[in-house]
Amino acid sequence: MLATTGDVHPNVLLTPEALRFILSQVAGKSAQESVASSPNLKYAFEYFKLGSELMNIFGNLQLRPFTKKTVRDTPGFGGVYLIFRAGALLYVGISDRLRRRLSEHLRGASNFALAVKSKYKPNDYKKFVAENFHIHLQEFEDPGYRQQLEHVIIGVFRPSFNQE
Repeated sequence: MLATTGDVHPNVLLTPEALRFILSQVAGKSAQESVASSPNLKYAFEYFKLGSELMNIFGNLQLRPFTKKTVRDTPGFGGVYLIFRAGALLYVGISDRLRRRLSEHLRGASNFALAVKSKYKPNDYKKFVAENFHIHLQEFEDPGYRQQLEHVIIGVFRPSFNQE
């Protein structure tokens, strides 16, 4: 069912039957079995949390050119970063200090840099990256959650530079 609240944003309303079906699929139970007793139920909520986070990240992308200035202006917080080329997600990474990690990529001192150099063979690596790549940064304090999110994004989107 689709309903609207006011005239602005549509909201999807789940019926209790639809919610039970979704939970049963995640928990590995048939629609007739009790989902509430499933040992996998706690994972269902973790999947919903990660799914919600993915929707938040990809629904609010703020792509910036991958330049020295962008890296210099990056806060030193920990989080997840996404690297795009021509709108395609090529690499996902995590770090306790994003500015430091992005600097390593930009200097050419990382596996990402080696992959770029190998695939595109640019004459001037830094110039090539600045002209062709964009980044999105998302702050997350919890290192375990950052790692989970990185694995889910890689599993869902299969960024080519994470596969090499």
